[in-house]
Amino acid sequence: RELACLLIHEDTLSFATTVIRSGAFSQAVVGETSKLIMTLINYRVHENFRDYEKLCRQKVAEFLEIDYAVDGFNLEAERLRLNISTPQPSRTCLSSSEVEKEPKTIAEWVGSLLTLRVDFDRGEMLDVLIKYDEKRLLLESDGGERANEEAAIPVSLFSFGRTVMYLLSRLDVASHHSLHEHRTPMRTHLWKFLLNVLSSAGGRGRQLFRAGQGMRVICNVIRGSAWGVEREEVTPDEELDREEEEELYLPGQGLWGLRDPYHSWPYVESFESERSEHRFYTMDFLDDKFYGSKDRMLAAAFLEYMSSDAMWGEETLVEEMMQYPNTLQVLCRVRPPGCFLMRLLLSSPGFPAYLQDTAKRVAEAYVERSMRMLCSPDASCHSLFPVCYYAEHPEKAAAIEAFKSEMLAVETTNVLLRILAHAYHCLQACLQEERSMREGEGTHTEKRSTLGSEEPLDEATQLEEEITACCKLIATRVPLRADELGDMSVAVYMQVKDFTRRALLAVNQLPPVNPDERQKARGLEVAKTVPPRPMYFGHYQQLIYNQSNPTQPSSRSMVFEYQARLKCLQGTADILFTGENRYLSEPSLFPYEFLVVLRIV
Repeated sequence: RELACLLIHEDTLSFATTVIRSGAFSQAVVGETSKLIMTLINYRVHENFRDYEKLCRQKVAEFLEIDYAVDGFNLEAERLRLNISTPQPSRTCLSSSEVEKEPKTIAEWVGSLLTLRVDFDRGEMLDVLIKYDEKRLLLESDGGERANEEAAIPVSLFSFGRTVMYLLSRLDVASHHSLHEHRTPMRTHLWKFLLNVLSSAGGRGRQLFRAGQGMRVICNVIRGSAWGVEREEVTPDEELDREEEEELYLPGQGLWGLRDPYHSWPYVESFESERSEHRFYTMDFLDDKFYGSKDRMLAAAFLEYMSSDAMWGEETLVEEMMQYPNTLQVLCRVRPPGCFLMRLLLSSPGFPAYLQDTAKRVAEAYVERSMRMLCSPDASCHSLFPVCYYAEHPEKAAAIEAFKSEMLAVETTNVLLRILAHAYHCLQACLQEERSMREGEGTHTEKRSTLGSEEPLDEATQLEEEITACCKLIATRVPLRADELGDMSVAVYMQVKDFTRRALLAVNQLPPVNPDERQKARGLEVAKTVPPRPMYFGHYQQLIYNQSNPTQPSSRSMVFEYQARLKCLQGTADILFTGENRYLSEPSLFPYEFLVVLRIV
């Protein structure tokens, strides 16, 4: 201990961390240096009150970031700082002037180990950190630090500063591919490490978890690649350039899930900045074929464990779940759904306010895009006001704000109903899948009836009961009266009637607009019965959109919302022609608006 205090007094902790961060030494040096750091801080000098160790106590406290101000944490800045890379390792940073200028902390030491370039080295050091932290949980007979079972569990040395936020940052699979962990086994170990650190951190652990946006990270891991759009592995600058280029080929409303091959409902989730869809990297889930999606299962189990009275408790966990606006949307759609967590969320007294706030966020994004398309002076498309309309005048500004506020109020209620209908729909779809699987396994179970095994059937029955209970809770949260439900039932019938007419119309070809094509079509029966359509200005406008150079057609495919609608109509017309009534078994073939009303009723 005396030698450890001497080394701490001479800034050995900061110097050893600088050695690791420099990237100029081999893995053997990194391992031995980490052992030295763990030996020095293991004496817990910061917990004693001896006068002659005052300076050492202060240096250890600074290294552990005991007095770190959580409110001043900047996630994006710290994320970049954590993943900063040194292209050419250099030992110039080991000079005394450089070390004294910026003392290193435990978070930078752990962050350096978590961002080692070689997967094997990174996994080896992560195991070293986990085993070191677990010593405080084990008895002395098992190689730990506790004298007996009654002894109090010491607080983790990693639970004071930015270490928790750095762990969450490495687990955030929604960030750029250069900023998070790609290997599923290591993400699983990171969850284990994070759980051990937070197990004895108490209220401070909650603050660190919230500062690192832990609920958003957990939902991103749970969702994984279950839905969303595949993301290309390019640099951040190139990705921004591609997003800007994509905006030129998209309508003013944006995508809102039109590129999502998993039939995500639009306008039910809140997205950051201008994005309107979830994205994922395929390489993040390549290990799942051999290792399984253990990181996703452990992330869901992490939340359930935190709901215990020994940890945060149910009420406190619900508060953390409400820090992310898409918690319900994720838990209801994953397989199997998080029924226990959904029941906690839906039965909370604060859920209506949380749902209203989420709906308002989505509505604000929708209204902002709609107003931007209508009111902005854009010569490439139609807008509500011409270029000469200036909103600086008080009367005109008040008129726009009044219209925008009314539109926001209506759309907020609409989105609120969509979120509840989406959750109900996902649970019902899961219930139908489970019943189909049980029917398929029924004959297989009968053949093995001599074994007398009925455990899978019991698990399926329990899951069905949990899903039904969640659906009942969702129904109690629908803010509609009985008479309003009656009006919606009438609207369902009118939509079915009008939708059937449009579906049949979608497969009947009209004569082409192009005069040359019309000349060729004169011999067709459809051209004789349907009067030809006149040439209109929108046809030339469409030509301008489809090809920037009239002599060289553009091969870029443009996504419009009406294309998705037309495809939906044509698919439904095929069902109507074959005489099959499958809309309950094939709900994805019908418009989302119709499905929203159906699920609400």
